[in-house]
Amino acid sequence: MPEAQINRWTLRFKDKEFEKTFVREHVERDLPMCTIYIMLGIGAILTYGILDYLVLDSEEFWTLVNIRLWTCGILSFLVAACYLPNIDNKIQWVISASMLVSGAGIISMICVLDDPFSYIYYAGLILTIIYCSNFSLLQFSFGTAVSLILFGLYVYAAVVIN
Repeated sequence: MPEAQINRWTLRFKDKEFEKTFVREHVERDLPMCTIYIMLGIGAILTYGILDYLVLDSEEFWTLVNIRLWTCGILSFLVAACYLPNIDNKIQWVISASMLVSGAGIISMICVLDDPFSYIYYAGLILTIIYCSNFSLLQFSFGTAVSLILFGLYVYAAVVIN
């Protein structure tokens, strides 16, 4: 099938109409599961707050609670945005934003934590990138771009702020 040839750099179909049809059908089929995955991610973000409670002092704990609540609030808004009309044209931006918000939440936690915890929160960032890249409708080019942005933010946080 000549229309099924894939561009090796963008990992999209070369035929624009075939790509558009594929994306529309893919979004229709997988969007409900994608939103469930984002909601599970919200649950994970909140659940990891239990670890914060167990190991952090009161001031750091409440700062992280605030960051977690803001992150989950924005993610909840993005889940709702997934059900806007004609979302198949914008879904990559919505899912990219959810990955960016999740990662930025973790990076902001790294910025406010003292040693030794500021050194170990990077693991959450790795999990976020893997989770968002594998369990969502995120295309390779969008996932790569957001991963590079998060990497740059993490390096800045680790080198300059901490």
